[in-house]
Amino acid sequence: MGAMLGEWAELALRAVGAAREAVARLGEAAGRRVVAAHADAYRSDDPETIGVDEAAEAAILEVVRRAGINATVLSEEAGEVRVSGTGERVFVVVDPFDGSALYRHGIRAFWYSAVGVLAADGRPLAAACLDLLYGTIEVAGEGKGFTARLEGTTLRSPVPLQPSSMTRLAGARLEVYMMKPAFLRAALDRAGPLLRAAGFVLPNGGPPGLADVAAGRVDV
Repeated sequence: MGAMLGEWAELALRAVGAAREAVARLGEAAGRRVVAAHADAYRSDDPETIGVDEAAEAAILEVVRRAGINATVLSEEAGEVRVSGTGERVFVVVDPFDGSALYRHGIRAFWYSAVGVLAADGRPLAAACLDLLYGTIEVAGEGKGFTARLEGTTLRSPVPLQPSSMTRLAGARLEVYMMKPAFLRAALDRAGPLLRAAGFVLPNGGPPGLADVAAGRVDV
């Protein structure tokens, strides 16, 4: 099934699958250990890198290096990493472990790994977002996309991605990143009427939020 989605989707599948294996091998005690600190202002709300971030990112970078492609990897922890290989340069955009703030507190919810591949001119080539806890994945490439269970690099019981057909705000299912205090009050102040009109609000966002919309689990 991955081959039907093209070589870039295959790369994304291998990358997030490798991240999941690395997280499972690491164990949660080592995964919670602080391995680096950030002075950068953009990480002021989450200034530390923990073991699970590092392990997932290293696994993804290794997959990209072994692929032999000409790539610039943009990742949350490592920043910009150039990988030399053959073919035209692509950008591989990585969120190696989304949910580390929950992970460090032992909360088993909203743990994801996401990889997107873009052409040098910005055209999207492929993307994959894997739920690290349940093994469910949304993956797209070559104009096609599926939600499935990932076993190794095999998609089990794939279902075509189908966004919601909801056209009214009243009763819609919204997904809003409202899990950190720095964003919570601002979201309530600016989007209060929108939130009150919704059927329910899921406090998630980023790559898994976009995956939820693509799969029709939420409307917006």
